[in-house]
Amino acid sequence: MSHWPAALGEAARRDTPFVLVTIAATRGSVPREAGTRMIVFEREAVGTIGGGHLEYSAIGTARALLQDGRPGCCRLERIPLGASLGQCCGGAVQLLFERADSSLRDWLSGLAAALQANEVVVAVTEIPAFPRDSATAPRLLVSRQGCIGEMSNRDRPEERDRQEEMVSRAHALLNTPRAASVCFEPPLLLDRFEPVSLRIALFGAGHVGRAFIGVLGLLPCRVTWIDTRQEEFDALLPVSCPANVTIELGEQVECDVDTLAAGTFVIVMTHDHALDEAICARALRRQDLPWVGLIGSLVKRRRFEQRLLARGLSAEAIARLRCPIGIDGIDGKYPGEIAVSVAAEILLSKDKADTAPQVPGSAQSDARVGVDGGKAKAIEDVTWPV
Repeated sequence: MSHWPAALGEAARRDTPFVLVTIAATRGSVPREAGTRMIVFEREAVGTIGGGHLEYSAIGTARALLQDGRPGCCRLERIPLGASLGQCCGGAVQLLFERADSSLRDWLSGLAAALQANEVVVAVTEIPAFPRDSATAPRLLVSRQGCIGEMSNRDRPEERDRQEEMVSRAHALLNTPRAASVCFEPPLLLDRFEPVSLRIALFGAGHVGRAFIGVLGLLPCRVTWIDTRQEEFDALLPVSCPANVTIELGEQVECDVDTLAAGTFVIVMTHDHALDEAICARALRRQDLPWVGLIGSLVKRRRFEQRLLARGLSAEAIARLRCPIGIDGIDGKYPGEIAVSVAAEILLSKDKADTAPQVPGSAQSDARVGVDGGKAKAIEDVTWPV
């Protein structure tokens, strides 16, 4: 599954030249899989294709392409990951370099919008034959809602048939459960994107909450950050707030539990124990929230168990409460240590949550609609001349 940082969509909307670098194909041992992308600007790069000399070399090539005077230029290069590059992976990659033009920006913006709308989409890119420079790499963006882009001149019947066949291939990948995220049918690269499935609701904007945002902002997740106190958000803003974080301010934040998407992981750490209790009670009454974590000690947990029983919650529901939170072995009390420990516990728990029943029609279940079938072949060792 390909997950782009939220920053990539933002980067595509900048009025600044950039080059999109895509791992089009791989052979043997390589640091990242086919379909991995990064965007290279004149002075920065967003995303990563694996670091090391491979990425250093790719950034140099991309910046040279930024200086090229030809419009919409794209280039395919083969890079062996051996001693000559200073890496010991031993495999090889094909890298596609594309300097931004209006069609590429539209494609990236369309992709970001589709994922934000919880759509599963398949990107179809026609890779130029190796080795080759080309004016553009034609591409489509196919979802269950329709198709964006043109691969060729559709005024000609044979070209219309060709595009329809490409759309059909994309739908085969789109409708196949547990399909590979990247498939290769020369010269087409089909890349399936799913919305970020990990949703986290963080209740509390104190010093520990702010440390959590610093960690969660680096993960492939969507975070709703909830508190009653504007001044606590002001302590962070406008300096920075990660692109995957949405702030919600309210007077009765416990009511926000009722609006959370099914499958959301809930972290409770407000400034008020009574408020913590009210939030936990609402969250534990919902069967579709896989993880409810409360910051605090075993003593706090015992007190909350009695209070939640008095509220009418069952012992089974209360047993779902995670308190204390965090993985074993990290016992530090610094906010950053707590944030890293709890984030690790959530990531470890996510696989179990992915197999839990989803409520039909919920935002979570809609976001996780599976894909099935198709004749596309997964890229592991492609048959390109690498």
